Amino acid sequence: MKKIFIIIFLVSQFSVAQKTPEVKFMASPTVAGLVQYADTPVGHYTGVPNISIPLYSIESGGYHLPISLSYHASGIKVSQEASWVGLGWSLNAGGVISRQIRGLDDLNTSAGTSGYFSIPEKYGSLQSMEENFLECSVQGGGGGTTPTGIVSCQIKTDGEPDLFYYNFAGYSGKFILQGDVNDFNKGKGVLLDEDNNLKIDFSRGANLNSHLFIITDPKGIKYEFSVNETSEGFSRSPTSSFSSSGISTDSWLLKKITLNNQEEINFIYQTGMPTGSTSPTFKSSTQNIRISSGVTPLPACEPNVLRDIESLSYTFNWYKYVLKEVNWKGGKLDFKISQKIEGGPKLDQIDIYNQFEQAPLKTYKFTYDYFNKETVTSQAKINSRLKLMSVKEYNSINSKHIPPYEFTYFEEKSLPYKDSNYHDHWGYFNLNRTATRIPKMDLSVINPDEFYHFYSKLPRYKYISSNELPDTDFVYDIYDSELPYTQTQLENQSEANLEIMQFIEYLEDRKEGLNLSFGGADRDPSLEYAKTATLKSIKYPTGGITNYEYELNTYLPSKPMFIYDNRYIGVDNFIQYGQPVTGSNPNNVNFEINSSVNLSEIFYDISRETWDKTSLGYASWQLSLNLYKIDQSGGENLITRLSHIDFQAGTVWQENELYKRFSYDLSNLEKGSYRVRWVVPQALLSEPLIDMRGNVYIRENSNRIETSVAAGGLRIKRIISNKNTREFDYNLNNSEYSTGKLMSRPNYFNYFTAELLCTKPPISYDQFKNNTALYSTSYTYLQRKSKSYYSTSGMNGNIVGYSKVIEKVISAQEKNIETEYNFYNKSEIQIGFTVPNVGTFLNGKPKSTKFFLNNKLIEKNSYNYSASYNPDKIIFAVNYAPLLSFSYSSAINRYSINLERVRLENESNIKYYENDSIVSRTDYEYGPISEFSPNYKMYHLPRNSTTTSSHDKILKTAYYYPEDIEQLSGVSNYEKQIAQSLIDNYRIHEPMRTEKYVNNSIVSTVHLSYKNENGLIVPQFFKTSSGNTSLETKVEYLKHDDQGNILEVLNPESNIHTYYIWGYNKNYPVAKIDNFSSEQALNLESYINTIIDRTNNLWTENKENSINDALLDLQTHLPENSFLTGYTYKPLVGISSVINPNGNKVTYHYDKFNRLEFITDQDGHVLSKNEYQYKN
Repeated sequence: MKKIFIIIFLVSQFSVAQKTPEVKFMASPTVAGLVQYADTPVGHYTGVPNISIPLYSIESGGYHLPISLSYHASGIKVSQEASWVGLGWSLNAGGVISRQIRGLDDLNTSAGTSGYFSIPEKYGSLQSMEENFLECSVQGGGGGTTPTGIVSCQIKTDGEPDLFYYNFAGYSGKFILQGDVNDFNKGKGVLLDEDNNLKIDFSRGANLNSHLFIITDPKGIKYEFSVNETSEGFSRSPTSSFSSSGISTDSWLLKKITLNNQEEINFIYQTGMPTGSTSPTFKSSTQNIRISSGVTPLPACEPNVLRDIESLSYTFNWYKYVLKEVNWKGGKLDFKISQKIEGGPKLDQIDIYNQFEQAPLKTYKFTYDYFNKETVTSQAKINSRLKLMSVKEYNSINSKHIPPYEFTYFEEKSLPYKDSNYHDHWGYFNLNRTATRIPKMDLSVINPDEFYHFYSKLPRYKYISSNELPDTDFVYDIYDSELPYTQTQLENQSEANLEIMQFIEYLEDRKEGLNLSFGGADRDPSLEYAKTATLKSIKYPTGGITNYEYELNTYLPSKPMFIYDNRYIGVDNFIQYGQPVTGSNPNNVNFEINSSVNLSEIFYDISRETWDKTSLGYASWQLSLNLYKIDQSGGENLITRLSHIDFQAGTVWQENELYKRFSYDLSNLEKGSYRVRWVVPQALLSEPLIDMRGNVYIRENSNRIETSVAAGGLRIKRIISNKNTREFDYNLNNSEYSTGKLMSRPNYFNYFTAELLCTKPPISYDQFKNNTALYSTSYTYLQRKSKSYYSTSGMNGNIVGYSKVIEKVISAQEKNIETEYNFYNKSEIQIGFTVPNVGTFLNGKPKSTKFFLNNKLIEKNSYNYSASYNPDKIIFAVNYAPLLSFSYSSAINRYSINLERVRLENESNIKYYENDSIVSRTDYEYGPISEFSPNYKMYHLPRNSTTTSSHDKILKTAYYYPEDIEQLSGVSNYEKQIAQSLIDNYRIHEPMRTEKYVNNSIVSTVHLSYKNENGLIVPQFFKTSSGNTSLETKVEYLKHDDQGNILEVLNPESNIHTYYIWGYNKNYPVAKIDNFSSEQALNLESYINTIIDRTNNLWTENKENSINDALLDLQTHLPENSFLTGYTYKPLVGISSVINPNGNKVTYHYDKFNRLEFITDQDGHVLSKNEYQYKN
């Protein structure tokens, strides 16, 4: 695609690299879609391709806001709702702040409670806050199996900040909101990742719909979020009615962008669902299993706990706003919507208007179908999902369109209901077909008090050392290096007792000895199902097609090792509360021993739960597992009856034991057919107070190493286009070892001891706390849930991160092109169930990139970072989690949130040649926090960059920003005042001076100073110098209008003034007059005003001719030595004509799609021509 730029004065507005501020004349439009068909960029660290369809870019006051469609190709979750542009798609237009409520609503103002935002005076003392932030009471109970005294606690003071997310204009991240100790309704956002260097101000309104966020970026542009979306959550158990958790504000939509010249981009919304909308009802399950009781159990005090508890929840959105219009000084976007069959809006078309014409310049229309299309609204709500099929661009009269973007999806399977149980750990569609929602699981250790007893029986595993892995950076040992606890702490039970389960989770599940298995839902991922409804291909307007192939994410286990295969052989004929458990498994099963199967042992687990308050004896029950050899006629020959000494007559299954494991050595058995059978007496099977199950495994010897485990979600495997094929390898050096790391491990069980108060009659909570003589007892519980206690994704939303990814490009040129990406990558640390994971902002940062051509390394880039915490901005938090509703035991957790900053310290580049290489390295120096003021913001931007090459040439660049003004020489007090104004307006990224050095000798300096004109801070002088000479003014900006547009500049060397005329409501420069000043313009004011007036009305070709006539008229009245170049425009499209100082005219012609068609001179001769050809 080609753009035509008409540039009059110097170059463009400067950013970090200083350039002269300039007047920019609008370019002609791009050749639509011809290079939008390009290689799909990929986020190699996550394996997710960046699929985007650009639609339009709003340009105003030098600011660009792109509007585009984007697709997130990580897979579709079962519960995922379609946006207003289709499932998996999002329209990037505007922005949003959303949040995750932790503890109480931070903005809560209910009587008797205080949200985190309202307690700024306590932020520094939360680590030492006692339990007085809770309000507790003792409630009376009945008798029998219900405790007489039940302690119930509610949060009175919220000590845990909510987590806020922002996404707008290319910025995304998270922050904590803290209140102002001097103003109850004011606050500021504290960025968790300070790279974006945003300033976040908050004002609390009188009600939920009047809260206001203003985010200012480092260029001083302000983003106002004041459209509040609220919702109300409802939940209930199967035996109760729905109760509300209260109405809260979920998100704040972008309302306005205010530029430095005070121009605005406004976002207008309409209420898409005037009466609100309801999400599907989701179910969750909890199972409480009593393991043991205290030394002195009290039967009358034991609670009658529901073993299986199911809860239901849904969300009601009270206000659902939909973007209706985006307008700015130069035009507007109009969004037309209709209703989806599952409820909610869908976007039908976008009309693009300039400020002068009533008909749109162009229109985008969206066509849809549905995944699982339903005709009944109630069914559509839980089953149907909007499917984007195509995007078509129509011309200005809406009668013709260019070929569309067309999309296909993987639809070999159909997505289940949104509230379905058919999903993996991470929510993606899988093979699970069980009714229960609680996942199946193996527990290695149950009771921390018996940890040493269990640990002493664990086998000594052979862990793989680094030299046994092919060219790997990974090192493994029995203690995971990512654990937050040392070996000494783990060996000291008194220090690590509360955290011991955290360590146990990191132990390999396949252990000899003690193990307990629970049946449940299958949460393993399945590629065949997980890719359902995911984007398969895009056909572009050019006719080109891109196809996407995916595979499941994988990760390397934290401690890979030689493992045994434990084969569950499915014998199950036990009892669950008086009902036999047979299911699909018989009470016997056969297995073979032959030359290809090397068996070491058979082992079996028995678990039981009893609620009769007494120890359970087995005097006459003869529970056993029998092993038979099957002869050729099918007969059974008993080899042994497997039981345990504890099952001998008169023995007791101790109250504090939940399960037992027994095993039998199979290594001496000869080849042949065998059978195992449970022998369970009828007396045991009919006992109504017992839940007893058994699991039988056969261990097969194996030397296999577990090198890659499938995780949820998709990664890109191959991208196939007409141009080339790109393949992605996420393993280590073409081996079977995945370089993936699982960010956060799902966990569905919690193990704790609940203290129960036993007293009668009921007493007050103060009496309970102050009376140590009150009798209480404790019970130990295993709690299983259908939802993981830990987050199943990392702090940045990815499930897996990859340390190394190799991309291969296969093209028609038969060149072997390969790029190797290496990243910083570390799993997050899981501290506790109610404490957020500890991650690192280094994750995903590039460590090195290597480029290969025909298997030969040709270039390498390396990057080194520093990661540190801001010691002045540690956020303390405390939360409360009741362990069980019937217990006064609770978990009060205190933790800190460290604000990490990551800075690039140096980067190097090596280019390899046949017999040589060229090396260059760039080091960056940064300013420390509070170097010049307590609020110094520039510590993350480089102050100096020094590049050293192989030829011993040292190039250094020094940058000075407004906050560095005191360091600069030759600066007036007025400049210092203006620099402070820049800081006050948060324009902190604007460089004021740049110095360049070669081998420590200064070679050049560029300096830009500002002034206050018409209430705006605008450039005043552009100065340069060579070597150690004094700065000289190269350009003086004499005059600006009230929009910040440059009207007059002076070149001091030639003493020549240049004057500019702005038209089309001050959007475009229509004339540049060399050797002409604003004083001279006063004498020709009527001619200038005529030009301006004629551009400020409805645009037509006749109107353009009148503008050209006015320009020529002014040209004839200019002084003899002044020269005018004139411009006319088709607003939001491009330049329509140029008149040079000689009076000759060049005209730009556009087709019905506003694409540049041809250019003619003043005589009508064609100077250039564009043709747009589309395949088929």
